[in-house]
Amino acid sequence: MRHDIEKQKKRRIKPAVVVIAALFVVALIVGTILLISHIMQQRAERKEHLSNAALHIENGIHNIIETTEVVIAFNMLIKQAESFAEISDYETAILTYETAVQVAVTIHYKEGIELADSGIIEMHKRIIAAKRNEAMNLFYTGEQYYKDSKYAEALEYFEKALEIYIELNDQQNIVLTKARIDFSELKLAEMEINNQEQPVADDDTQNDIEEPVETSPNYEHNLSINFDLRTLIDNQNQNPANQVRMGIRDGLNEGWYNG
Repeated sequence: MRHDIEKQKKRRIKPAVVVIAALFVVALIVGTILLISHIMQQRAERKEHLSNAALHIENGIHNIIETTEVVIAFNMLIKQAESFAEISDYETAILTYETAVQVAVTIHYKEGIELADSGIIEMHKRIIAAKRNEAMNLFYTGEQYYKDSKYAEALEYFEKALEIYIELNDQQNIVLTKARIDFSELKLAEMEINNQEQPVADDDTQNDIEEPVETSPNYEHNLSINFDLRTLIDNQNQNPANQVRMGIRDGLNEGWYNG
């Protein structure tokens, strides 16, 4: 009887082992599949990472090349701006510096932006200095005309100088130049008044032509008489004084009679 019971137990254990073994095999297969899938996924991800890394490296090199070209262009603009400044073309220099600022901004070149901005500030200072020098030259030219009593010319130069001083908001020179303009206008007014007070010359008098004086016969006759300057004339009846004709009536034109 014990023998039969043991046989029945063995028969019950055998299916359980088979089931466990089957489950183990299935688990092993599933695990293997998952492992293979994971490995394949890692390989794919790694390949993608490598591809992205290569792309980043390529883009980086391209960006470096582009950045280098932009920096070269920026430096060329700075040199051009400096060249314009050397020939006193400050307006063009400012435009060139402004272009350089825009180029520096595209590559986030902070030092370049600061360099170009400082160049713009310097050009504005030079423009102001050049305008002030121009105004001073105009003013001193007006002063010279004023000293030479050429008030109309002086007024013209003073007014030009005043326009520049107003643009520069140079209050001290504005006041001085306005005073010179007032003086010049006053002098011009005085000259105009003096010209009006002077008598106008008679045109008929100016246009008169002196007619030749007709010489008298006495004049022609008297020219022919020679006087001895060493001999005194004591008597008008004495020769040659008695030959001088001074009258206008016939027979009464001898010198002795007229004297």
